[in-house]
Amino acid sequence: MYSNWLDQHKIVLNTMVSILSVYCERKFGVGPVEVICSNGESCVFPTCRIGVSVDASQVTSLLTKMQLRE
Repeated sequence: MYSNWLDQHKIVLNTMVSILSVYCERKFGVGPVEVICSNGESCVFPTCRIGVSVDASQVTSLLTKMQLRE
């Protein structure tokens, strides 16, 4: 995968990890990987967090903000 823009690269990689993590032996279990760029810099991916910990009332409030009704 090639990207000149690190932010766009992170978004794509995090999205791919999120989508494909359902097929892991431990569903949605992902581990960090160090990526070394051509300029010698290194980053740890993925930077996303899979899953959330919110209660039902918070979910209802957030869905209402998105115009989704119960």
